Amino acid sequence: MVGESHAWRNRELDKEHDRIVRLLSLVPCGGTGISVLRILRREEEKMTNFILENRMKALKNCDMFFSVFHISLHKFWDNVTGFDIVAFDEWLQGKDGDESVRIVVEDKFGMVGVRLIESLL
Repeated sequence: MVGESHAWRNRELDKEHDRIVRLLSLVPCGGTGISVLRILRREEEKMTNFILENRMKALKNCDMFFSVFHISLHKFWDNVTGFDIVAFDEWLQGKDGDESVRIVVEDKFGMVGVRLIESLL
């Protein structure tokens, strides 16, 4: 299930796509292929860097996440959208859980768990 955080990030990616399309529509036709390619390469590089940063964040935190929560971070991680707090909350409390994730994490796992989750968001 795609959580709310993933839905928000997907909307942000859609906005970025729309921005690129608008940029390209401003480029006049005829002899501008190089300019268009530069724009596309720059935007592709930004997206690649964003994904790599997300991947590095997951790699940096996966061992600690497992040692604190005894479950793999990758169950709640996507390299494009990052940490899925909604899926984590469902794992933590079940679908009917209505307490704050922070409160439940602090009660069950202490401040180490809280700080770890905060660092992933």
